[in-house]
Amino acid sequence: MMQSILVTGGAGFIGTNLITRLLSEGFQVTSIDNLDDYYSTEIKLCNSQLYKDHPNYKFTRLDLLDKEEFFSSMKGAYDVIIHLAARPGVRFSIKYPEVTDRINIGGTRNVLSFARHNGIKKIIFASSSSIYGINDQLPWSEESDLEPISPYAKGKIKCEKLGKEFTKDAGHSFFALRFFSVYGKYARPDLAIGKFASNIIKGLPIPIYGDGSFQRDFTHVDDIVDGIILSINYEAQGFEAFNLGNTSTNSVMDVVKYLEFYIGQKANIEWLPVQEGDVPITYADITKAKKLLNYHPKVSLEEGLKSYVSHLKLK
Repeated sequence: MMQSILVTGGAGFIGTNLITRLLSEGFQVTSIDNLDDYYSTEIKLCNSQLYKDHPNYKFTRLDLLDKEEFFSSMKGAYDVIIHLAARPGVRFSIKYPEVTDRINIGGTRNVLSFARHNGIKKIIFASSSSIYGINDQLPWSEESDLEPISPYAKGKIKCEKLGKEFTKDAGHSFFALRFFSVYGKYARPDLAIGKFASNIIKGLPIPIYGDGSFQRDFTHVDDIVDGIILSINYEAQGFEAFNLGNTSTNSVMDVVKYLEFYIGQKANIEWLPVQEGDVPITYADITKAKKLLNYHPKVSLEEGLKSYVSHLKLK
């Protein structure tokens, strides 16, 4: 039986890649997004229209914070909500913590309320590796201490706690997927890899904060989408958190070298001080996701960056 999926933030980076897969695998998809101007509204509008003629796809522009419109517009039966919508950006959250909390925590509250009102018992939530903060107990498992250093990360923890409350109702599930440094096709232009690649192609300086030695567990969006779809099919009830990473780390300068090679141009580096909210390393232990979801990341950083540059050159 065809499952009906409601995707919040469906016109964004991860949402667009996810919807591509969901439609290809026979799901019925309703996507909502407010198309805000955190980055180009035109990019998100184009993303939202990629499948406008697909019989199993519907897009509605709305703001999750407008609870009345949300509830009245999204009538219908949904098997799962995949809640990706959020105001991104660690540094944005440091500058505008109230805005970040209002959008991210407030939006999540409304999603949970909508689910209860409509009898939807499964929610898959986009959490973040940023919740681990500066924690030298590497690699991080789901049981590692949470030491967030930004309002964005603290808000994600709050949303996970709201999800736990949701699962106190019998038969309800809330899966918090903690994404690690996602990159790939349709990436937001403000993300480091997208900014680096675009600036190298244009011959513009690329900003490197610190000495370039910071390590990240870079995870290709195709692997993240795999993890989300596996979560749809995971039948456990209650609250679960899962790390979705690539289980290896690379430095920022590793990324620059790969991009230089695949683009065929040297980068003009602008060295800048470390920014507030940056952590020295992210590193996922995915033992739990492997065991319970059968999650196995397949795309190496080298392969992923080669594919990403090819996509950019076709645009």
